[in-house]
Amino acid sequence: MLNYNDVASEDSMLLKQALIYGVAYEVCYVDEEGQQRFAIMDSRDTFPVYYNTLNRDLAAVIRYYLVDSTD
Repeated sequence: MLNYNDVASEDSMLLKQALIYGVAYEVCYVDEEGQQRFAIMDSRDTFPVYYNTLNRDLAAVIRYYLVDSTD
């Protein structure tokens, strides 16, 4: 899994975002071929949402972006 995902490059980008923005996000998923993958989410357009409980468990992660609707 690590070689398939180019872990060195991904970890470098994750560290860079954490150093620049103070946070970094990574999404894990299974691709069309059934391979485990991960990708860095841009910290500028991603934010976590937590439950209002004592544990503050993660409820969701929201990514917002503009869509070109000129088609």
